Amino acid sequence: ANWEAGWFSAYRHLAARGDLDAVLHLGDYLYEYAAGGYPTQGAALREHRPAHEILDLADYRLRHGTYKTDSDLQALHAAHPVIAIWD
Repeated sequence: ANWEAGWFSAYRHLAARGDLDAVLHLGDYLYEYAAGGYPTQGAALREHRPAHEILDLADYRLRHGTYKTDSDLQALHAAHPVIAIWD
């Protein structure tokens, strides 16, 4: 899922499923690049916080918190345990 592109609808669909014991999230749970890095400049529907590339713990906490404001992601976490691993 890409925060700036707003593509979190898959999480909403997973949240609605009643046949899952857990959700295994493979790969990047969040991206560390600066705002506008992906998608192309000007195509972002919402902006990263912080806008710069995340480098330290405070930056990661802010970016993680920003992702957690998405209602589809909130619904997923409310409905199912999420097991996230790195790629």
